[in-house]
Amino acid sequence: MPQKPFATFGSLMADALEKRGLSYAQVARVLGHKSKTTLHRILNDDCTPATAERFYRAFLESGLCELEAGERQALEEALEIFLLGRKQFEENQAMWRIFSRPDEAEEDVALCVAGKAPGAQTTLKALLEECFRADEAHLLVLNACQTPLFPLLGKLLRENRSAKLHIDHLLFVDGDAARTAQSMRALMQLMCDARLNSCSSCGCQPPLGHAGPMRDDWLIARLTRGAAVWEWQVALSPGGGYALPAGREAGLFDFWRDILREQAPHVQPIRRARVISPTEADFFSLMEHFVEMERNQALYVAKGGVFINLVPPDILCAAYMGGAHEGEATISPAALEAAAAKLWEMQASRYENRRKKYRSTYYISTRAELRDFARTGAHPMEFPFLRPYTLKERRNILQSILDEMLDNPYFDFCLLRDDAAQSRMQMCFLEDGGVFFIAPCSSAGKYVEAVILQREFNHQLRHFFRRELLGRQAIPPEETRGFLARLIREMDNAVALESVRRPEEPS
Repeated sequence: MPQKPFATFGSLMADALEKRGLSYAQVARVLGHKSKTTLHRILNDDCTPATAERFYRAFLESGLCELEAGERQALEEALEIFLLGRKQFEENQAMWRIFSRPDEAEEDVALCVAGKAPGAQTTLKALLEECFRADEAHLLVLNACQTPLFPLLGKLLRENRSAKLHIDHLLFVDGDAARTAQSMRALMQLMCDARLNSCSSCGCQPPLGHAGPMRDDWLIARLTRGAAVWEWQVALSPGGGYALPAGREAGLFDFWRDILREQAPHVQPIRRARVISPTEADFFSLMEHFVEMERNQALYVAKGGVFINLVPPDILCAAYMGGAHEGEATISPAALEAAAAKLWEMQASRYENRRKKYRSTYYISTRAELRDFARTGAHPMEFPFLRPYTLKERRNILQSILDEMLDNPYFDFCLLRDDAAQSRMQMCFLEDGGVFFIAPCSSAGKYVEAVILQREFNHQLRHFFRRELLGRQAIPPEETRGFLARLIREMDNAVALESVRRPEEPS
């Protein structure tokens, strides 16, 4: 029988039972199955994902045996693959690697609990763990900008893959740039988990009568365990928190859910991601995607790479040909010519897009980064077949950017102040409401392309970047043009010096 390409939930579960000498009949009897048939189907992966999930929950609660940490992690990953499909699982994993911060210190919040509680949940982490242990839990999260709520939620989601828990989030964008930035970064960690039902942002002031509390973070939870239902209302601030537990009759959850629905309709974010490896095929696919987006809808790029966004077609074509000759010697000259012609066509289309009605705004993080590009000619994304730009090419690229700023009213090139925060990701905001990300993975030479379509949330995110990064942190356009002109003069001098050097003199 051919071996399966990866360990399935059923095969891993069967191995765990065999390792402990547990018979199928014994397991079926303890879990209340009338016969071994259902268990046989589960262990042979001949059942629905929901059936496998119910079995796994029942097995953990039965006390038949204790699973080792590695076994449990493998089982829960296999179950998640069964539930989502391998492709979606790998996409979610890739997005987690981008947005998570594994070195982030874990923090907790002490809770002052009022009323009769179903346990000793005296900290935020303990309360969240109670949610993940429940038969079912639904969380409403409001803001979550300045407390450890999001980092703790993200960590517990990763550690409890099979927990039956769902989250809805509402962010009030009230002009506080620091809180908004923190929430946007933290929220990205949750957006690649299928248990995040919705994320919405409200650009207006919080509801009348709640403006004070909503400037902090709120968690409203409904937990079900057996026949018992508990609701929690938790108010969090950087210094601590206050928790009020109650039964269903209090109606805390429904009260807050009505507010959330009134302020931001329930929307389902559409998540799509794929891993990009540094190959010729992936590079061309990425370029074609950019061309298509710019052709069909206006594109606003919050952070752009010099090597694909701003380079004239002839220079990029030459960089491709040179790099291919050095790094891909086995490719025939005919194949090189065909690839270079394709690259020319795509980049020429991007330049043509910029001269039409599309508004494309690019910025490179700081003047130091632009100066470093002028010095080295290196690409932010180092595909192996693209060589660094030569000194003359770098000079012409900078001149092209300056010419675009002067001649093209739909093109805007911005530099951030040197003390402004830099982003690891390139973000493209589509005029119809989507956000397109390109970000480096933790593995070398790998990138992830992700698209998030959720109109109101993305509208507020784009508004934030326009206001905070371009409005408050970018240097004035005339200063940007002056800096470009100075770099061009410096490179003109370097080109002139290079041209008079003797051939044997090192460059």
